[in-house]
Amino acid sequence: MCLLHYLWSNGYCVSAFYVNHHIREDACLDCELIDEFCRSRSIPFTAFDVYAVEYSVEHKLSVETGARILRREIYDKLSRQFEFVLLAHHADDRAESILMHIIRGSGLSGIVGTNYRNGFLLRPLIKTPKEEIRDYQKANNVPYRDDSTNEDQSYSRNYVRHTIIPQLKKLNPDLSDAIIRLGDLALCDSDYFEQCVEECVNTDNYRAVNENEVCIGAEYLDSLHYSISSRLILRAFFDIGVKVDIERIHITSVLELCKAQSGKKINLPHNSVVCKEFGELRFFRKSTNNKGIEENIAVYAQNRGDFCDQLVGALAKLGINADCTKYSDEVDSCKKDAPRILTADLDKLLSSCKTKCGYNADVRHVRDGDKLTVGCGTKKLSDLFAQRKIPVSKRRSYLALESADFGILAVFGLELCADIFMSKETNTIIRLELK
Repeated sequence: MCLLHYLWSNGYCVSAFYVNHHIREDACLDCELIDEFCRSRSIPFTAFDVYAVEYSVEHKLSVETGARILRREIYDKLSRQFEFVLLAHHADDRAESILMHIIRGSGLSGIVGTNYRNGFLLRPLIKTPKEEIRDYQKANNVPYRDDSTNEDQSYSRNYVRHTIIPQLKKLNPDLSDAIIRLGDLALCDSDYFEQCVEECVNTDNYRAVNENEVCIGAEYLDSLHYSISSRLILRAFFDIGVKVDIERIHITSVLELCKAQSGKKINLPHNSVVCKEFGELRFFRKSTNNKGIEENIAVYAQNRGDFCDQLVGALAKLGINADCTKYSDEVDSCKKDAPRILTADLDKLLSSCKTKCGYNADVRHVRDGDKLTVGCGTKKLSDLFAQRKIPVSKRRSYLALESADFGILAVFGLELCADIFMSKETNTIIRLELK
């Protein structure tokens, strides 16, 4: 309330927000107090409702952690409407946070504690002691309400505030200042390490493939000092969207992969996976959407023309352009675009799909144990993927065209079955282009 009063008194254009966690029955009284304060001063006010207890039980979190996550979601929404979101954390809050992190065995970033700025979040009172804020409240008669849960020592932060800190202040009356100095020193060191990490990110040994995948050279990562390698690993997780719940045990497991055999992988929080492939560690998140196919798409028709139309239409929906045309010398010039563009003998393909009742084929994702006819024999797709240096993380996304009698006829973007290769007798072709 003091921060809001100060900003309004000094002519700032502000809006006020309140998050009701529905932990306290009297939280609605807080909301009424803020609403009345804002109405009398023409300050826009919005109240948000979240249900921290229910959320925490569902996700097996402490109520404090659940409430923090839900608040952050509200802040993220506000950031799309406002340039900054101001929070009223003060110096004593920061000291408590640092001490809490020390008790939990946090690393350097935890000892830094609450920063003045974290992206769009600003904490203008972070260097102001709580006592000064109380003096401001009294001098300006700012209305306020005490949060009754702040006295409940079943919450770990309240226990630290009301029991541990008073005991420590017997040893050092200036405890809060001492803890904050420690946080400031840690911030200087943390900034230096982050600069080192940024230099690593800007080398060829760190590749952000897309928003869901990052690659780091295994030997390179293993050669770094732990203080840098651990932070580089956290950066990789951050870049694929995993911003919480990566702990030291996970970092250790990732570093052990550096010396592991190619193909080894570990599953980590939030559907994240780290796999060693071809001298790199690949960080990625499991996809819940494989181009809209859950099992397979069946293509069936009684005659050749209808089957071709249905096949072309089904593939188009999956990002594969199928074009049937007469063979010409220009077709040979397309071979340089393989495997993105695969060109097959259409008559051979149709013959492979012909059944007693018409034409039939399935389009599906590749599976473990799939084989493809190559030359005079067959080859496991897993071996073909390895030969082409296709990362394990991407193999499941490949689509295949399968005939009930002849097996896999094509793996789009990879290879054709030898049975449908073009030859001197080819008259009509089908070009399969992966968009």
